[in-house]
Amino acid sequence: MMTKKERIQNVFIDLQYADTDWSYAADLFVRWNIENSFKTESFESFVNWIDESQIDENWGFFYGYGDDCKKFAADWVEEDEKGSYLEFVSQYV
Repeated sequence: MMTKKERIQNVFIDLQYADTDWSYAADLFVRWNIENSFKTESFESFVNWIDESQIDENWGFFYGYGDDCKKFAADWVEEDEKGSYLEFVSQYV
């Protein structure tokens, strides 16, 4: 049986190139975590935050940011990683 963290890693990997209908900022958050091999404090915080019952559900909390990566970072990225995330997304937006 997979751990909660492994389940979420699999969701991120499965959705990496999918059209999630989430905000573009959230899609880039997924890519950023994959490129960092899930070794970010932000990913750990997300794993701790999400309830296991939500893992296989539609993640509505990622909607509404559009390409506003700064707003997304304020809500989902740990303070000391915001620079890394925003530098990563600057390649795409």
